[in-house]
Amino acid sequence: MRKTEIVPWTKNWEESYNQEAKILKEIFRNELLEIFHIGSTAVQCIGYAKPIIDILIVVKKIENVDV
Repeated sequence: MRKTEIVPWTKNWEESYNQEAKILKEIFRNELLEIFHIGSTAVQCIGYAKPIIDILIVVKKIENVDV
Protein backbone atom coordinates (compact mmCIF):
# COMPACT_ATOMS: atom_id res chain seq x y z
CA MET A 1 0.00 0.00 0.00
CA ARG A 2 1.25 3.46 -0.91
CA LYS A 3 1.69 5.89 1.99
CA THR A 4 1.00 9.60 1.79
CA GLU A 5 3.14 12.02 3.79
CA ILE A 6 1.17 14.73 5.60
CA VAL A 7 3.13 17.38 7.49
CA PRO A 8 2.38 20.58 9.46
CA TRP A 9 1.90 23.70 7.32
CA THR A 10 5.00 25.90 6.95
CA LYS A 11 5.59 29.38 5.53
CA ASN A 12 8.45 27.85 3.53
CA TRP A 13 5.86 26.62 1.05
CA GLU A 14 4.95 30.20 0.15
CA GLU A 15 8.63 30.97 -0.40
CA SER A 16 9.02 27.85 -2.56
CA TYR A 17 5.98 28.85 -4.61
CA ASN A 18 7.38 32.36 -5.14
CA GLN A 19 10.70 30.95 -6.36
CA GLU A 20 9.02 28.53 -8.78
CA ALA A 21 6.54 31.17 -9.95
CA LYS A 22 9.41 33.47 -10.86
CA ILE A 23 10.96 30.75 -13.04
CA LEU A 24 7.63 29.86 -14.65
CA LYS A 25 6.84 33.52 -15.39
CA GLU A 26 10.07 33.72 -17.36
CA ILE A 27 9.37 30.49 -19.24
CA PHE A 28 5.79 31.43 -20.17
CA ARG A 29 6.40 35.19 -20.35
CA ASN A 30 4.54 36.02 -23.59
CA GLU A 31 1.67 33.59 -23.03
CA LEU A 32 1.14 33.95 -19.28
CA LEU A 33 -2.10 35.49 -18.05
CA GLU A 34 -2.19 34.34 -14.41
CA ILE A 35 -0.29 32.07 -12.05
CA PHE A 36 -1.73 30.70 -8.81
CA HIS A 37 -0.50 28.76 -5.77
CA ILE A 38 -3.26 26.18 -5.26
CA GLY A 39 -3.82 23.09 -3.15
CA SER A 40 -3.36 22.44 0.54
CA THR A 41 0.09 24.07 0.78
CA ALA A 42 -1.56 27.36 -0.23
CA VAL A 43 -4.05 27.31 2.66
CA GLN A 44 -2.45 27.98 6.04
CA CYS A 45 -5.63 27.47 8.07
CA ILE A 46 -5.82 23.80 7.05
CA GLY A 47 -2.81 23.21 9.29
CA TYR A 48 -1.45 20.14 7.48
CA ALA A 49 -0.69 19.23 3.87
CA LYS A 50 1.21 16.97 1.53
CA PRO A 51 4.55 18.75 0.99
CA ILE A 52 3.94 19.30 -2.73
CA ILE A 53 3.58 22.80 -4.20
CA ASP A 54 0.68 22.84 -6.67
CA ILE A 55 0.77 25.62 -9.26
CA LEU A 56 -1.91 26.56 -11.77
CA ILE A 57 -0.84 28.51 -14.86
CA VAL A 58 -3.35 30.29 -17.11
CA VAL A 59 -2.10 31.05 -20.63
CA LYS A 60 -3.48 33.04 -23.55
CA LYS A 61 -3.51 30.16 -26.02
CA ILE A 62 -2.80 26.59 -24.92
CA GLU A 63 -1.73 25.59 -28.45
CA ASN A 64 1.26 27.90 -28.14
CA VAL A 65 2.62 26.09 -25.08
CA ASP A 66 1.36 22.53 -25.59
CA VAL A 67 4.41 20.89 -27.16
